[in-house]
Amino acid sequence: MKVRDRGIPWTIYGLVLVIGLFVVAKFGYLSPRFSDGNIYLFLSQLISQGLVPYQDFFYSSPPFILYLLAAYGSIFGFSWQSFVYIPIILTSIDAVLIFWLIRRYGSSLGALSGAAVYILSYTTLATTDFVTDVHIIATLVLLGVVASEKKLPILSGAFFALAVLSKLYAVVLVVGWVARYIWLRKQSELIKFSISFIAITGAVSLGMYLVSGKEFYDLVILSHFGKIQGLSKGDIATLFSQRDWLLILAPIVWLATSKKTPSVVVIPIIALAIFYTAWNDIYYLYLKLFVVWMALLWGWIITDLGKKLSNNHYFITVIIFVLLLSGFLNTKVYSSNQAEVAVIYPLDEVVNYVIKNTNEEDEVYGAFEITPLVALEANRKIWKNMADTNIKFFQTGWFDHKERERQIKQDKVPLIITKALFVRGDRLSRGPEEVLPRSFFNENCRMAKVWPVEKDYLHNAVIVWQCDY
Repeated sequence: MKVRDRGIPWTIYGLVLVIGLFVVAKFGYLSPRFSDGNIYLFLSQLISQGLVPYQDFFYSSPPFILYLLAAYGSIFGFSWQSFVYIPIILTSIDAVLIFWLIRRYGSSLGALSGAAVYILSYTTLATTDFVTDVHIIATLVLLGVVASEKKLPILSGAFFALAVLSKLYAVVLVVGWVARYIWLRKQSELIKFSISFIAITGAVSLGMYLVSGKEFYDLVILSHFGKIQGLSKGDIATLFSQRDWLLILAPIVWLATSKKTPSVVVIPIIALAIFYTAWNDIYYLYLKLFVVWMALLWGWIITDLGKKLSNNHYFITVIIFVLLLSGFLNTKVYSSNQAEVAVIYPLDEVVNYVIKNTNEEDEVYGAFEITPLVALEANRKIWKNMADTNIKFFQTGWFDHKERERQIKQDKVPLIITKALFVRGDRLSRGPEEVLPRSFFNENCRMAKVWPVEKDYLHNAVIVWQCDY
């Protein structure tokens, strides 16, 4: 039977092929990584054991991600081996949703182009090495957009609510989507969307407040006040433009070809651009949301060019060649420069050392990029369930290093795990002070074991400190 007889367009097969290429590229580099994803892994297991965020452990974001991952882990296991598939699965779903959205407004070729641009972009390839919130938010928001396009504003509001209940910065896209309803004068849908969104976010927030009290408000809202600037926006923009040049070209080509673009594409791009410009605490991972809409823009551009160049028999060939070339180059650069970065090669050795040098009732403490994963695999508790030791909470004054030092001494925590940078002459340059003051380690601890680490962003070693008080 011919493909045509079965009614399956060739672009569907193209979509499956593109997703398959992405999955194959990722499966070659599945590894444990230094990442805040290890915080989610550890804390979601605590939730599966009946503990409550804000009340039983520190957590500075809304709770949905932890409960979602707790459900996932209860089925597939709480290990890096099971969690590493999450960004791959979600990104594949994103590609299908992007294909559907572009096909709704444009051509099948445009839909395939947009999906391919997204899933084979360098940003997507690089960020899917890590289990982070942006993957869940991207999928939830796309589901919300699709529900809205299917005339299901209540369901759309629910998906957007879950996105905000995952991370507060998702509210930027909610504002953009509300602006779109107003722009299109869809008052009835806006009311239904708003009621659904407010009801779900309100109910969950009220529930958490009743359970955890003022801690919920303090940790989710107040702990973010006074945030210092994250990575340099200039460096992020430079890396993005160097790696994803095809996405940077999208607005230029759009201005040169057609300014008539669906609001589903334009308004979220404006909202995200304002967010990236105005907010200080920006990370490269956040750009994955921008890539979603740049891919949608490319899909529309290909659709528009297809209409204008319908008599050009070489158009499809050229487009496919450019997309394949871009995807190939991105995959090659990713494999060469990024795929093995931040891999925790000595993980098993660190875990074994912790098991041999602590008792089951002992608690450990340390850097958030590795300690939660080690504690989980070694079946050890983290001191006060303090998995998130990100230095930004000390820099903003939410936590005090001196008070943390006093408490650690008082509870006689035996092992502290940190990352470190050793420079010429095996001199310890930096790393431990991100967890506790350097004087604490000088006075109370010794380097019990050091493992070299290759291809990390800022450090080149992992240290287990043995402490006596």
